[in-house]
Amino acid sequence: MAFVTMRMTSSVTLLFLILCFSTSLYNASALVSDGVTLLSLLNHWTFVPLIINSTWKDSDSVPCKWIGVQCNHAYDVISLNLSDLGIQGQLGPEIGQLHRLQTLVLSNNGFLGEVPSELSNCTLLQVLDLSNNSFSGLIPSSFKKLQSLRSMNLSSNLLGGAIPDSLFQIRQLEEMNLHNNHLSGPIPTSIGNLTELLRLHLHGNRLSGTIPSSIGNCSKLEELFLNENRLSGELSLEIAKLKNLKTMSLFDNQFSGVIPQDLGINSSIVKLDFTNNKFTGNLPPSLCFQKKLQVLNMGSNRLQGNIPSDVGRCTSLSMLILSENNFTGSLPVFESNMNLKYLHISKNNISGPIPPSLENCTNLAAINMSMNKLTGLIPFALGKLVNLTILDVSHNNLEGPLPPQLSNCTKMDHFDVGFNSLNGSFPSSLRNWTGITTLILRENHFTGGIPSFFSELSKLRELQLGGNLIGGTIPPSLGKLQKLFYGLNLSSNGLTGVIPLELGQLQELQSLDISLNNLTGNIDVLAQVPLIEINISYNFLYGLVPTSLCKFLDSSSSSFLGNPHLNVSCSPSSGLDWTNTCNLKPCPYQSTDHKGISALVILVIELGSSLFVSAILVALLLMYLRKKEMKNDVYGEKWGSAIERGAGRIGFLYNEEMRFLTENQSASLHEIVMEATDNLNDQYIIGRGAHGIVYRAQLGYTTFAVKKFAFERNKRKYLHIMRKEIEVLGGIKHRNLVSFAGYWIGENYGMVLYKYMKNGSLHDILHEKYPPPPLSWSIRLNIAVGIAHGLKYLHHDHTTPIVHRDIKPQNILLDDQMEPLISDFGTSLYRNLAEHSYSQSHSWKKLSTYVVGTAGYIAPENAYVIVQSRKSDVYSYGVVLLELLTRKRVVIEEERNVTGLVSWVSSIWLETGKIEEILDPDIANAFPNSGVLARQVTEVLLLALRCTKRKPRERPTMKDITSFYQKNIFKLGCNDVDMVNEDVIDVAPQPYSVLTFSTNPVSDTQE
Repeated sequence: MAFVTMRMTSSVTLLFLILCFSTSLYNASALVSDGVTLLSLLNHWTFVPLIINSTWKDSDSVPCKWIGVQCNHAYDVISLNLSDLGIQGQLGPEIGQLHRLQTLVLSNNGFLGEVPSELSNCTLLQVLDLSNNSFSGLIPSSFKKLQSLRSMNLSSNLLGGAIPDSLFQIRQLEEMNLHNNHLSGPIPTSIGNLTELLRLHLHGNRLSGTIPSSIGNCSKLEELFLNENRLSGELSLEIAKLKNLKTMSLFDNQFSGVIPQDLGINSSIVKLDFTNNKFTGNLPPSLCFQKKLQVLNMGSNRLQGNIPSDVGRCTSLSMLILSENNFTGSLPVFESNMNLKYLHISKNNISGPIPPSLENCTNLAAINMSMNKLTGLIPFALGKLVNLTILDVSHNNLEGPLPPQLSNCTKMDHFDVGFNSLNGSFPSSLRNWTGITTLILRENHFTGGIPSFFSELSKLRELQLGGNLIGGTIPPSLGKLQKLFYGLNLSSNGLTGVIPLELGQLQELQSLDISLNNLTGNIDVLAQVPLIEINISYNFLYGLVPTSLCKFLDSSSSSFLGNPHLNVSCSPSSGLDWTNTCNLKPCPYQSTDHKGISALVILVIELGSSLFVSAILVALLLMYLRKKEMKNDVYGEKWGSAIERGAGRIGFLYNEEMRFLTENQSASLHEIVMEATDNLNDQYIIGRGAHGIVYRAQLGYTTFAVKKFAFERNKRKYLHIMRKEIEVLGGIKHRNLVSFAGYWIGENYGMVLYKYMKNGSLHDILHEKYPPPPLSWSIRLNIAVGIAHGLKYLHHDHTTPIVHRDIKPQNILLDDQMEPLISDFGTSLYRNLAEHSYSQSHSWKKLSTYVVGTAGYIAPENAYVIVQSRKSDVYSYGVVLLELLTRKRVVIEEERNVTGLVSWVSSIWLETGKIEEILDPDIANAFPNSGVLARQVTEVLLLALRCTKRKPRERPTMKDITSFYQKNIFKLGCNDVDMVNEDVIDVAPQPYSVLTFSTNPVSDTQE
């Protein structure tokens, strides 16, 4: 027995030694298969981060300590997280060999190409995150094998095609994020299979069709984001049955019909955003039935009827936006609500008085009731709203005086009661508004004089008092309002006396209107103000128009009418003659006699002076270039640290306007935007450009676009681009140029704030929206003319000429009225420019050392060297005209041939002379019905061809082009067929026709 025991002990000992030996052999053996698989993925990457190269070593036996890798006890890889590492390249098919993988996170890298279908072999996968890359192609239908998957995030890529029906066979899925791609087609009806789904984010795609009624089976759904698609039809009644639904975002679609009237009864909705659709009928009466509703945004629809009384009783509500609908009746009674911060109901047909019960909403920060039919007095109870920063009740039928109690609203920033029937004088207690920036009191019946206490409102950026019954003189103390920027309007009153010399201190003022008064004296003081708009018409002013104001005689000569004793200099030295266009009297000219000095002496003096001045200019230029080069070495640090936030009309409002978003009374733009966009969450992305990502931010009741400039790749370059954008936009003001609202600069990125344009860009309208929206010739012509006026201002009317250098449809934004606004000035040039810069020396050309612009829109002379010519913008404008005419992209792909739009149009026009073969069929088909249309379109085509001439000297200037649009043919409607030749199509200008431009649009009547 002892012998047997001894043998068994020896056997156990031997087995233990064998196991230890085999383990040591294993540890010394080659890398396990999952490690080999991971290393094989590197073969598909064009950039491998150093942190991976330094830890992923083939000399290791297991990969479990590699960066981003986690293993189980059997050394199988179960988690791979490589987010935010800057990886570039493709995801290889070898990924499918990690059969034990449960978590794969590759977000925020530079992956491109297709998502490998082999990934579906990782059948244990629970979390898949490939977001914020450049994956393209289709979503693999084989993903249906991933039956363990709970979270799928493929957002912010370039994925296209339809959403595979097979995705909705993954029944355990709790979160599906496919937003911000190029997905199209309908939402599959099989969505009802996802009974465990909590969050569905499909926004920012090109999805069409309706929301399937089967979505009612997703009984656990909490978040539904379908905004910014092409969805249409009526909402299914099943949506109202989703008991756990908290957030539903459907804005910027084409939904129509009546919103389910029992929506809110069965669910605890917190946020509801249906902005910019075509919903009709009444607002559901029980949206706040569960007392959880915080945000209700129904703006820009076709809703009608009364605003439900339940809205006034919704004490959880913090933001109420019902603007731009057809609501009627009176406003509801508002119960005590400490949460409500924003009330925006403008552009409706609401009547009756402003409810005094608004005093119960003591934390209201902004009220906008403009453009309704409100009557009665402004309630003195509004004075109890001590947190109020914005009050806009303009364009109503209000009457009576301004309540002095409003002075209690000491945080007031924006006050607009324009276009009502208010009367009385201005209460002196309003001097308490020491932080106000916008004060609009125009078009009422206010009497008395301009109060002297207005000079105490030192932060005013805009003061509008026009169209009242104000008398007396202009107080010299208005000169203390040195921050006035957007406008000072004192027009259409009964003001007398002279223009005070103190107004010359308004060195930031852009617009001045003192027309239709009884003012006397000269206007010399106005020469000291850097105005871009002026109107002094119909007064009793006299004397000589200062030289600095003469530029307005050409662009807005009517602004000087009605002053019979106002003169203009027409001396030969000026080289100008405005007397034919501005109806002003010329002043007498007397020549100077040079007796006693011979012509030779004069010539020698002039030549010597010229050489001396030239030498000084050359020296100054060299000093400037050297100083600029030295400055650029510390550019980022100095400029970045000097800026906290920007100026601008909305910029000066946002900090007050959005203060409700934070308890911090000194909240920065960065804090406000981050809160409004959930820390720049991808669901708010509305576009990506060459210089940054653009987000949609709802700040209070106003929607903004926020462009983020990332500095990681090249801080100096992108800070320079951002700085250029801010500097240019801060110094221009024109209806066809976008204006910025504010900015913020941090260590790693910066942000610029603009007003949001819901119609997007001209590129979106022409090429991206589906189905393509109808675009009449009158709209296209208006867009063409608007762009021309914007460029003319930049090239010729601004004090320092500006070349945009990247004119293209993507940079032409369209407002609600389809009015174009030129945007993106990050690569613009602004300095004294030669009109024909092709003749300049190489030293002028090398001021820009890299090619800017977009292929297809870059002028030929700028293909290899940058030439500072306004004619390069003219070329780009011509290409945009061709896109408007043809609705074709700048690069045309036909069969296997790729042709530029300019070449394609030119070749067809020269070969056939048939304009119908060039035009968008929507325009060409209308030719037989309107001779005027045919002639206008032909004229614009010839203009476009002239603008895209290879030689800059053969292109017109933007001043020529705006004059061209003054021709009589463009003043006719397309139905005015009697005023032009009905055979215009048969005798249309031949391919070799040459457009002529008149420098005097008044005399240009040839057609």
